[in-house]
Amino acid sequence: MVADEVRKLAEDSRKAASQIAGLLIEIRGGTHTAVSSMETGTHTVSTGVQALNHTVEAVQKERGRLIDAVVDAHKYVYGTKVAIYGDPDNVLGMLSLALENGMHPILVVASSKSPGFTEYAMERVGQVKPDCNVTILEDVDFDAFNDAVKKAKPEMLIGNSNGKYIAKEMGIPLVRVGFPIHDRVGARGYCPWDT
Repeated sequence: MVADEVRKLAEDSRKAASQIAGLLIEIRGGTHTAVSSMETGTHTVSTGVQALNHTVEAVQKERGRLIDAVVDAHKYVYGTKVAIYGDPDNVLGMLSLALENGMHPILVVASSKSPGFTEYAMERVGQVKPDCNVTILEDVDFDAFNDAVKKAKPEMLIGNSNGKYIAKEMGIPLVRVGFPIHDRVGARGYCPWDT
């Protein structure tokens, strides 16, 4: 009977050892998979960091070129009375650029209604305090825009191609910004402020 129990314990021990060996193989396989995944993840992160560093350098170079262009343009456009028109988002961007360059945005016109447009435009004008009266209009069609331009008498228009005719009529330059730019498609040789 003792021999049977010893045999049974030996059998149980062998089964347990076999199960333990199987578990160790599974753990080893899982560990290998985890290490492999971590190596792949590390490589992916490293590649992403390199790409990000390259992008940051490229953006810094572009920013430097833009700053140089703004500094160079400032002496030519400082004090110029401008009318800015078009899509509200584009208009706000051009308003900020005009103000930062010392231009006098006497007329700021959004072609559609946009929440916060007038408030932001007034805030931006209030921060810079240009030496001019600024008229801000929203949701304006081109007939009303043409009338407002004739009344304001700007020295330059900044906006899309739809201002071409009023610019030509008034004999002032048009800097084309935003969409549509339908009168310059395929005409890379034209200077954008020529009318």
